[in-house]
Amino acid sequence: MAIVVAALLPVFILIVLGLILKRSLMRLETQWHGLERLTYYVLFPMLLIQTLVKADLSKVPVAGVGGTLLISALAMSLLCLGLRPLLARIDIDGPAFTSIFQGATRWQTYVALAVSGNLYGDTGLALASVACFGRTRAPRSACASS
Repeated sequence: MAIVVAALLPVFILIVLGLILKRSLMRLETQWHGLERLTYYVLFPMLLIQTLVKADLSKVPVAGVGGTLLISALAMSLLCLGLRPLLARIDIDGPAFTSIFQGATRWQTYVALAVSGNLYGDTGLALASVACFGRTRAPRSACASS
């Protein structure tokens, strides 16, 4: 348990640092929006690309992990869609269902990368980076259409 906490600690420290920055140095919404876009569209993809370029992918079971991630994404999507009529009976409408669907199917990329890198080193980080490319596209498409 201590290993997992130690692996997640940097993520939580960054979240707290972001909160402090937003409340103290970046009070204008435009500043924060620019920083979010820089991180999401430039810095984060560059981290993934750098990790993949340096990784020895011969040690990474790409097909096995990719297949498992795809099957798990499809299974969770089908489960959520199957439960939708039941959820509608308890007044969970379209917007609320979308939140449930996204929470159940989308991958928490930053947490996954932090934990895999801290627990399994470079091989874990490479595997998580490969998974990130494969695992995030299908759920985003499904979430956009739900």
